[in-house]
Amino acid sequence: MLYIGRSLQPVKRLRHHVSINGLNEIGTLGKLIFCNLPNSLYWQVLLYTLADCEQTIARYYQSDVFSGTLTQRSEWLQEYHHVAGRDAREQYNNFSASFGTAYVSEAEAALIWYLKPCCNVVFNDAKPPYPSTVKDPKAYFTLFPDPRNARTYFRHHLERTAYDAA
Repeated sequence: MLYIGRSLQPVKRLRHHVSINGLNEIGTLGKLIFCNLPNSLYWQVLLYTLADCEQTIARYYQSDVFSGTLTQRSEWLQEYHHVAGRDAREQYNNFSASFGTAYVSEAEAALIWYLKPCCNVVFNDAKPPYPSTVKDPKAYFTLFPDPRNARTYFRHHLERTAYDAA
């Protein structure tokens, strides 16, 4: 597990992570993807609903992270379950109107707390090192001192991967 994030538009958010806005202005996840080309083109992206996160949320609410009473924790979990049980369209409409975004934030925090991905800093006290099969994103500036080189390199690998798949 490398990174956990949240978004109403996950594909757009992933593109944002790999976009280069200026002279080497790219986030850690983007650097990690670029430094690990072409292998990173085959990394999996998993998408979870609030319902998918419910067991992790239960563990999170029962952990030492929460100082609330058992009654409060039970109430929080019931509220989360109620929101997570709504249909996807209602959840999307609520969250895009900023209603219930706390539940999405809670799910993100719980997944980071439980899975401890190496690219997340917030909610991740015991941030693990990068897996041995992954190049550290600090190598980005050595590999791509000019952001145009990274764009060209990325485009080349995308085209080559598409060609190989055909």
